Amino acid sequence: MMRLILRLLAVAFLLLGGWVMFGDITNDDSASIILGEYMRENAPSFLLQAEVVVDRYIDPCSLIIALGCSPFIWHPVISSLLQWPAAIVFLVMGGAFLLLSRLFRSFQGRRKRSYHRDGR
Repeated sequence: MMRLILRLLAVAFLLLGGWVMFGDITNDDSASIILGEYMRENAPSFLLQAEVVVDRYIDPCSLIIALGCSPFIWHPVISSLLQWPAAIVFLVMGGAFLLLSRLFRSFQGRRKRSYHRDGR
């Protein structure tokens, strides 16, 4: 089941990356669209909500006050990722999900093996 979900995500991200790349090639105005601009055009409130969720609930520095560090996941990591070309990010994510689905297949194959005495 997990392998199917990962493959569907891989296909979705690869198709989205191909679509964005096709839009980049056919658009004569600019070289390529940036991921942050693409997200802002298609889902305007998503980036603001995602930043709030990451800063409040996922970042370990904001969750554990005793660490005494400033939040580091959104601003150096995710904000720099939002400056990359959208087609490259989507294609890399699709490839990563495809590799993960192949990894789950190998785990599943190891678990289902059964050896019998008669060699079946």
